[in-house]
Amino acid sequence: MNKQALAVHALVRSMNEREKRFFYLSLARESKGYLDSFMVLFDTLRDQEDYQEAAAMAKIDDPEFLVKYDARLEVLHHLVIRSLVDLHSTKKLTSMLKYSINEAEVLFDRGLYEQSKKKLDEAREIASTFENYSYNLEILALEKRLWRYLSDPLSSDAKEMNRIYLEEQEITSNRNLEFQLTSYRDKLRSIKEMEGRLRSEESLEEVNALMEMVDGIEETKLKTFWQKLAYHELHAVYAQLTGDINTAFRCWEKSIIEWHLDSMKVNTFRDEYSRMLAEFMLCALVYRKNLDYVSLMVRLKTQQGEFAHDKQHMELLLNVLKLGFHLYKGNLHFCEQLVPAMEEVLQAQGPVLVDPYYELQLWHQLQVVYFLLGKYEEAYQWGERIMEYRQSEYGLDTQDFARMINLLVLYEQARLDEIGEAVMVFEEYLKQEGRFTEFEGLVLELCARMSGAESEEEEKLALKTFEDKLLVLRDVGLHTFSMEYNVLLAYVHMRVKASDIGTEYYFVIKNSPDEPRAEAPNL
Repeated sequence: MNKQALAVHALVRSMNEREKRFFYLSLARESKGYLDSFMVLFDTLRDQEDYQEAAAMAKIDDPEFLVKYDARLEVLHHLVIRSLVDLHSTKKLTSMLKYSINEAEVLFDRGLYEQSKKKLDEAREIASTFENYSYNLEILALEKRLWRYLSDPLSSDAKEMNRIYLEEQEITSNRNLEFQLTSYRDKLRSIKEMEGRLRSEESLEEVNALMEMVDGIEETKLKTFWQKLAYHELHAVYAQLTGDINTAFRCWEKSIIEWHLDSMKVNTFRDEYSRMLAEFMLCALVYRKNLDYVSLMVRLKTQQGEFAHDKQHMELLLNVLKLGFHLYKGNLHFCEQLVPAMEEVLQAQGPVLVDPYYELQLWHQLQVVYFLLGKYEEAYQWGERIMEYRQSEYGLDTQDFARMINLLVLYEQARLDEIGEAVMVFEEYLKQEGRFTEFEGLVLELCARMSGAESEEEEKLALKTFEDKLLVLRDVGLHTFSMEYNVLLAYVHMRVKASDIGTEYYFVIKNSPDEPRAEAPNL
């Protein structure tokens, strides 16, 4: 299949109606020839759900156009990109800055120095407002050239060059610190998304060594928005990796406060803000913080972009938060109401990878909901899907826990002959990968003991022993508020019908089978 054709087809299909109308106008203005053929080709690609080259070529009557069909596709790709850039240039921060700087350079080349300076001042105001240091340095570089023509060396205007020098030094210093913090943050974020919680000494040493490099940076001396944001997120992710959820919540909260102090940045950098707000809300759910989740969900919805990809990503975030909210509150019947629609969305979405981190989070939640509802076959299927995730080295923590749930499902389905070998293979795999800890050992021990129990009393003893040991892990600060910890305690509760579960744990099954099932609130 022609890769260029597939690329053009995907681009055309991603356009909304406003963009298509603008393209028609642009095409009439830009195309020197073959106007009708380009229009036909564009319309054909727009209407084709899957690219069909023969059908597309059959619509075009011009033989000369078809002789160089591949080259025409490349031209069409360029024309579409050009029209999209023109349409959105006034809305994108980088486009606005580039345009203003280009205008200043054009005016400078024509000797119109005062006009050039005016354009540069406009660009500087935008760059300074959004703390975009790379463009600040470009602006200062052009200002140096302008200074020779606009200042009198014998007058006080000569001080302008010294001002430019000092400003350049400050901007460079701020930019370097920001890059340092964001690079460390991105490294920790990648570890969190790939591995989840730290389970090996090697991973812990790597993370601690990285944090030692930022220990000398004092929070009170951070000057810019992006520095503060990277600093808070860096410490939030580190706290999550090491199991310090209380510190993680405080750091995410500081990040959100920084955003809410600058509404202009919220409206400009919607993707970054949406992701951080989602992280904050999930952390709050885990740590049982009382937030106005409905208002926060409404705020999050307002950040949705206009493109199909933006809508898919926002729908994914909202679904993770909705299901997470009811799951952490123990409202399983509400979860049960939400699941069919979410599965339908995932099915319709197909192979489009919107956000692997949150996509895997939603799959994980679906498996947990089915497991706690006693729908073991559905839980098992979602577990298999998670373990076969298309990015096999992604979300290892989630994949491992999916495998643990499936071991318990084997027990619930009375597939006892499969458990022994499955436990042995999984334990060997975890040890080989350096991800075997006391937590995994407890779960595997539980599976082995329950599968070998010869009476209900032995089974309950195995569950009680497991519960006691899990509480010890809680007391030393491990898994205190994690999804895994709560799922397993809820499972123990359902198996032994413990009467004191409401005072001991908050991840509680609140609705008994005899209670009326209310409609899930519209978050």
